[in-house]
Amino acid sequence: MSHSSQDLDTPSFHWAHFIAFAATGIVLAGMAWTYFQHYRLEAQLDEVQAQTRASQEQLVELQSKKLDALIVAQEKVMKVNQESIQWSKVVATLLKVTPPNIFYSSYSASSEGRMALSVVTDAYDSAANLIALLDKHNLFSEVFSSSLNRGLSESNQSLVTFGVTFKVQ
Repeated sequence: MSHSSQDLDTPSFHWAHFIAFAATGIVLAGMAWTYFQHYRLEAQLDEVQAQTRASQEQLVELQSKKLDALIVAQEKVMKVNQESIQWSKVVATLLKVTPPNIFYSSYSASSEGRMALSVVTDAYDSAANLIALLDKHNLFSEVFSSSLNRGLSESNQSLVTFGVTFKVQ
């Protein structure tokens, strides 16, 4: 029994290609978004590190001049360090406690110590698990999610999207 090339050229074969290309496109778009967010976070981290280096250089200059302002400068640096949030540590901690089936599509943070995340996962249980993990962690407080939305991806996989806000200790 021989098969001709026309036997293999069916519409479902074409749909399989389309679905594969669409899934690849979604994965590549997700990777690009993640890279962009990582690049943005790195830029913010570089800016904070540059400000820290500048403050430390000013402190060294004041120390070398042995001015009375040295005490004031040291107090100011200590106050800034105590009051500022090191967002790189916050994000590292957040990623460490995040289960593997949770994806962040965006985030924002405020100078008052609040952080908001846009989250995508596969099920309501996964969303509840993340909220419980954040709520139990001593770095985060006032964890809140106002609503969860269920949908389907282009490949008909279940998706749950939601926002979560919390305060960083």
